[in-house]
Amino acid sequence: MKKLFTPLLLLASLNLSAQKAKPLPAVQTSPLNPPFGYAVIRGHIDNHTEPSFSAWKNEFIRGVEIDIPVDQHGNFSQKIKVEGEAMDVMLYRPGRRIVLHDKDTLTLNWDAKNAKQTFTATELHDTNPKNEIRALAILEDTWSVPFSNLNDSLFKFKMTDAEKFTAVNRMYNGEMQTLVNNLDTNTLGKLAVDIYFKYAGLLLQHGLLPAHQLQFKNSGTVKSSFLNLLNNPRLYSIEAETWFNTSINYRDFIYDFVRFSDVMKTVITDGDSNDYKKKIAPAADNLPLQQYYLGMSNFKTVAIRDWYTAYTIIDGFRMYSFDESAKLYNQVASSVKTPYYADTLKKFYRNIQTLKPGMPAPNFTLKDENGRTVSLSQFKGKTVYVDFWGVGCNPCINEIVNYTPALHQRYKNKNIAFINICVDTNTPTWKAKLKELNMHGTNLIAQGWSKHPAVRAYDAISLPRYYIINNQGKIVNNNAPNPSDAKHLNEELDKLVR
Repeated sequence: MKKLFTPLLLLASLNLSAQKAKPLPAVQTSPLNPPFGYAVIRGHIDNHTEPSFSAWKNEFIRGVEIDIPVDQHGNFSQKIKVEGEAMDVMLYRPGRRIVLHDKDTLTLNWDAKNAKQTFTATELHDTNPKNEIRALAILEDTWSVPFSNLNDSLFKFKMTDAEKFTAVNRMYNGEMQTLVNNLDTNTLGKLAVDIYFKYAGLLLQHGLLPAHQLQFKNSGTVKSSFLNLLNNPRLYSIEAETWFNTSINYRDFIYDFVRFSDVMKTVITDGDSNDYKKKIAPAADNLPLQQYYLGMSNFKTVAIRDWYTAYTIIDGFRMYSFDESAKLYNQVASSVKTPYYADTLKKFYRNIQTLKPGMPAPNFTLKDENGRTVSLSQFKGKTVYVDFWGVGCNPCINEIVNYTPALHQRYKNKNIAFINICVDTNTPTWKAKLKELNMHGTNLIAQGWSKHPAVRAYDAISLPRYYIINNQGKIVNNNAPNPSDAKHLNEELDKLVR
């Protein structure tokens, strides 16, 4: 299985043994669409010279990059659809995250020359008594860099499981305590859920659950029902529609969690779930189908089940063979009854047909590090291995540093081209990273990520993403093996370059 990276996504696999726990109440099922609303962000940017600014909007199925128009005076006003009861939006510049609720009107101001330090946000109406904006700014300023460094260190340094857990739990306590100390009411809500499942995701990613579980020792005076709930050792296995509708971290966590073990035991009691369990083993030869049955055997809430089905199918096309994923779609897509997820799934499946093996690879024209224009069509007659990567993607960097050099060495005298397309940063940062990593091959940039035509054409929203294209310009594999999977990758390439 590939490890994929998105702006707020952690993937991992583990094998959990069943644990006895006191049963928790099952949530109510709901066949309705997820809650939707609209918010307005408006304001002014001093010294802004561009026609817009970019933001990342976390939707239920996939994140999307949006552009907010800015007039010649630096003013902007944009109505944004809110998916869920609360939705995260990351403003790339000034590098701030905001949370939008239905009927919110936020006034944002900053100076482009000193964006993060001058950023202010106020609300038109008192619709958010928890003061999430102020708390978010404090959390981001205090913990975003340490968390990133912690994540890096867990990958880079040899540590025992106990040492890893101690590092994660210590920082978790620090960030949660910062939240408790800086909210002006005793209602923690969404932000506490975000923090808990962000760190639970780290434990999951590094195989530390269930042997190690987060423990919060509140040294403050604020009390809340959620803080009391933190004492439950099986908190990470609770199926909660409210958390689902408010926290991207919760959705990411449960998606990763249920695919690899029978875990959500505290809420599953009906025969329907047992029926899915019986189908897991016979589906062993089709991983997307197996993981679908496993997830469905864990979830009980109709809305979450439909989301999980749509997400599993869409994500499967980014991780597994096209044929396996298409089989899953044909078998289970009709079971999705929630209109929003059903419509999203149908549209995705229609569009993904352009990336089916045997189809002509979409052409792209991008700039290399020397400013020269390079098109895929120039490589007609060669086998092409395309790597969509990002400077902020740890799995990408791990592949590039530890496995790509051997791949290039093996095929250095063969009729093959290696194209590396960076998607998540600007040109100066990209060039610096190329030099740091000593990257070979043809290096190109597709700045803008999900809104860039080349990224959309290749559905390279999750990273890393690899393609193999034959010498006739046709797709051979739309989910090619990583360089670290040398055995399977070499088998595929050897057939094409003999």
